Amino acid sequence: VGGGIAVLYLTIAIAFHEYQIFSQTVAFLLMVIITGFTILLSISYNRVELAVLAILGGFASPFMVSTGQGNYSVLFTYVLILDAGMLVLAYYKKWNLVNIVSYAFTLILFGSWLGAKFDSSDPSMVGGALIFATLFYLVFFAMNIVHNIRENVKFRALEITLLLSNTFFYFAVGMIILSGEP
Repeated sequence: VGGGIAVLYLTIAIAFHEYQIFSQTVAFLLMVIITGFTILLSISYNRVELAVLAILGGFASPFMVSTGQGNYSVLFTYVLILDAGMLVLAYYKKWNLVNIVSYAFTLILFGSWLGAKFDSSDPSMVGGALIFATLFYLVFFAMNIVHNIRENVKFRALEITLLLSNTFFYFAVGMIILSGEP
């Protein structure tokens, strides 16, 4: 199943880039559908490996159909939707690996954008960065507590570490954004 999903992602990317069979929007939507289908498969087969493959494919999708013209609000809205999907998955399954992979890729994407593309002199960009940082913080806060509260289980050291690091990174990003220097 995992190999078939990987082939689907690559087929859509090649059909878009090499043969222009699909428009960028259609190719992206097909990859979103593949990601959603893979999440459904991971739940039905009860396999964390498929969920990790879905999140990796989900995070790679914008780059596989990229034309080089970046729009941070579209990218982060998509990442937020992807992370919200992982939040729903976290409600049903306690797969810390999925949470960690999603958290790490979101941090890498947001941190890379903040270091390379963020313009502190643009008030709309400062506001957008603060809004997305806050939304990411809330999603990952909820992602790390939702299953434990639902099942009424104690928090383990890994979960507490993720909660603390989420708060630390949110504070650090907020300080970077508000300081006016990337």
